[in-house]
Amino acid sequence: MRKRRTRKRVSIIIPVASMGDIAFLLIIFFMVASQLARQRHDITPPRSLDTYALKETPITLTIDKGGNCYLQGEKVHSVESLQPQLEVLLKDRTTDKDRTVLFRCDGSVRNRLFEPAIEAINEAGGLLGLVGQEGEPANLKE
Repeated sequence: MRKRRTRKRVSIIIPVASMGDIAFLLIIFFMVASQLARQRHDITPPRSLDTYALKETPITLTIDKGGNCYLQGEKVHSVESLQPQLEVLLKDRTTDKDRTVLFRCDGSVRNRLFEPAIEAINEAGGLLGLVGQEGEPANLKE
């Protein structure tokens, strides 16, 4: 008869010291990725002599080259429905930073398309933060 060998059970030690670092790196990655996804619409902002750095705001409104309007990355079907949606987003915000709406508009969009959006921001109680690039502004035509 054969003797059975008894195997010693080896306990496996899993190092957990770096798990916190990995978790924080994943959180940072997803925060950055969500910001980039929110601003996925390609625009060429208008030029202006008066530009300064504006910190990222929690609310973003974008009008692309085709005149399509996006609030927080989601397409808005009409400018008339923009004001109620902005009012919902701005409802409990009290500080100027929280009430600032970052307005990104392509430089080729005519004022008849972007002025109603600016009025909707104003009527909803938001503060307007415009995106532009430094340089001499182009001649505006209707």
